[in-house]
Amino acid sequence: MRLSRRQATEGLVLGLTASSVLGAVPAEAAQGARNIADDAVMTQTLQEIRNAIRAHVDRTSPVVLEAIRRVQRAFLLANQKYPDYIEVGVNVWEQLYAWKIHTLQVPDISVLPTGRYGMPALQSLFVLRVNADPNYLGPGDDALQ
Repeated sequence: MRLSRRQATEGLVLGLTASSVLGAVPAEAAQGARNIADDAVMTQTLQEIRNAIRAHVDRTSPVVLEAIRRVQRAFLLANQKYPDYIEVGVNVWEQLYAWKIHTLQVPDISVLPTGRYGMPALQSLFVLRVNADPNYLGPGDDALQ
């Protein structure tokens, strides 16, 4: 059987292409296996980071947040809105301030026209009541404006 130059060249090209494709299959399969292994390592690393962040946040969340939410819920049920003002003692104020810093929120502390300090958070304005018990937490009145 005689082959023309064209047939020989086409066969050679097809043979090289087929061998390169067949030779690449194991390399591509190995690359895919490496990607799966890399994905598994990356997933595990991300889960470890998530767990570390959760543990850190859970450990440093102030206990006062639940007390604040109780006051807000009681006011919400009675008045159908969140309280505009909540008066707090110095310990509650400092815990709330530390929580805002920890969660990367801007504290936005301002001096009210009455000369008292105010800090917005959790849909209310927290007003520092220095003459109260350090752990005081109660609804403010309209005289705070």
